[in-house]
Amino acid sequence: MIFPGIGVGDSSASSLSATSNWIIRDGIGKIASISFAYYQGSQIDADCKRYRLLADFVNDLALTLNIISEVLPSPLRPYVYLVTSCCWAIVGVAGGCSRTAMTIHQARSDNASDVQAKDQSQETLVGLLGLVLSYFLIQLVSSSLLCSTATFAIFTTLHILCNWIAVRSLNMDVFNITRMRFLIAHYIETGEILSVEALNRKEPVIFNHYGACKIFVGKKYSADSKIIFENDSGLVTRKRNALFVHLFENYQSEDFFGLIAATIYEERNIQPTPLIIETLKEKVEQVYNIKRNHFAPSRHRVAKTE
Repeated sequence: MIFPGIGVGDSSASSLSATSNWIIRDGIGKIASISFAYYQGSQIDADCKRYRLLADFVNDLALTLNIISEVLPSPLRPYVYLVTSCCWAIVGVAGGCSRTAMTIHQARSDNASDVQAKDQSQETLVGLLGLVLSYFLIQLVSSSLLCSTATFAIFTTLHILCNWIAVRSLNMDVFNITRMRFLIAHYIETGEILSVEALNRKEPVIFNHYGACKIFVGKKYSADSKIIFENDSGLVTRKRNALFVHLFENYQSEDFFGLIAATIYEERNIQPTPLIIETLKEKVEQVYNIKRNHFAPSRHRVAKTE
């Protein structure tokens, strides 16, 4: 369906125009890939579930646009293919990077290559079964536009639903800011630490979760910010309705946990003290791995003398 849109089969189209359309489409896709990686790359580890589902949704959106482009006027088709090229660029970055994050999570014995090989083999098998099924289905539905459309809609919906169930079943035992917010909210209300399974059930996988304040991790220090909390790895400051976590050069993951915890306590208008943070840390590390985290800091670091 793509080739007619770029001039293939059209006697009035020149080879130069067809080639130019293809180059522009491919170039725009590469620019979209680089742009998406630049602006969203540091967030994919932290929200790998959401980005995995986003990749599947955008992939199905691109397929849908390619299918409906067949009924659009010829002048509009190149623009549709530009959009689908951008969509697949997002799929490549979001899907590939989120898969890597999930592979690292599942490689409990430091066997990421083995997990990746099995994952790709499973995907190849599913693709092979899909080819066999499509061979028989196409003979049944190809003669009817209504049947073809209904079949595509059903399988696309099943694809999204199955992927939603899959990412919901993933239980991450490391923290991102969203999971930390839910954990501390429950701890403040009940005095108990949520289990890994219960915490992951609370985490949204479609829409982003927002708290009362914006939290920025690893930003440059500003002298007009109010210092809320400090430990050996960094400090927490507040400026109006924004909270900033500033990291020292050689910060430790265990102390990083304390900084984020202090930030969320401040977000809930509770003054974080070293005793509160240390008590929480002792309880949490019995259940969770706080030596690793998905807080997605930027590259900025501050000196201890600042």
